[in-house]
Amino acid sequence: VTLPAPVFLRGLTEDPQAPLHEGAVHDLNLHGAYLTVPPWRPFELAEALLLSIRVPPRYQAKFPHPRFAACGCVVRIDHLPPENRTETARLGLAVEFIDI
Repeated sequence: VTLPAPVFLRGLTEDPQAPLHEGAVHDLNLHGAYLTVPPWRPFELAEALLLSIRVPPRYQAKFPHPRFAACGCVVRIDHLPPENRTETARLGLAVEFIDI
């Protein structure tokens, strides 16, 4: 599997029983990740997100497990055009991992 890899996420203020939202990880390092997600709701800078990320093979030497959960803070929001005619617009989220 190469990037983009799947990510499942939820805002910290969202109902913990609600389903997770799916997106894609396009860049990943020990400090954070760059994700694309459908615009299911507005996001805000400094918003905290819970993330479940499957680590792509090319990054697994840097991570001890093939999947990890993290909390991250949105540090940048990009409004991206659709990649093809059947897709809707996407959001790019730069997320910095934080300790909770």
